Amino acid sequence: MRAGGLGGIGLVNISLKCLFPRTSFTSFIGGAGCLGCGVAWITGKEVRMAEDHLNGDVERDRAHLHVLRGQVVPRWRIIAYNWQPYAALALGVVAAVGVQLLPSRDVAINEFAGHGLTVSSISVSACLTGLALSIALPGSERIENWAKMPGPTDGFSVLSDLVFTFFWAGCSQILAVLVSISALFFGADLSIGSPHPLRWTHWVALVSSFTIFAYALLQLLVVFQTLMQVGTLIIAEEQRSG
Repeated sequence: MRAGGLGGIGLVNISLKCLFPRTSFTSFIGGAGCLGCGVAWITGKEVRMAEDHLNGDVERDRAHLHVLRGQVVPRWRIIAYNWQPYAALALGVVAAVGVQLLPSRDVAINEFAGHGLTVSSISVSACLTGLALSIALPGSERIENWAKMPGPTDGFSVLSDLVFTFFWAGCSQILAVLVSISALFFGADLSIGSPHPLRWTHWVALVSSFTIFAYALLQLLVVFQTLMQVGTLIIAEEQRSG
């Protein structure tokens, strides 16, 4: 699977030495009244370092709440360098050219768009259901471990990457829904093969629409694959623990 936290600090209960193992602390051993406990004297500079560290965590978590800036942009390399966008573009070109050679070129655009709208709407529900299953099936203990385990994306956990997988798949289905609605409004009863010969704008619209639908279908396959991986991981862990 391709797969951060808010916090405060109490100088009495939390040892800053655990949070900052590389920071030098001046330790003094107390007398009999301290029962042999070591008392760490923390300078003002080290306190400011701790505050900056915690403030940085808070700012990072706040940034992660922004969908585009906090979730999508940090993962743009994974999205752009994956094979799926290029496979979807190739399938879109093949579909746009192939449909002109078939009897379906005389089918109205709104009829095509109606079927696409139905499939995309069902796919959105499938992504939401897959997200719910991937979080509910592992159990609270595994979810807690995945939330703390660093994922492939810097600054994100395995659980965060898992949730983003279903989120991005759902977004692709919503984009396909928007394309279908636009085709219903603007395409109307115009046939797929009209006008003849095809204008370049018609070609662009066809290739773009088929590419988006192909990408949405590929993302739906990713959802199924991710669910299978989650199930396989759970089974493997249960067999090892049993």
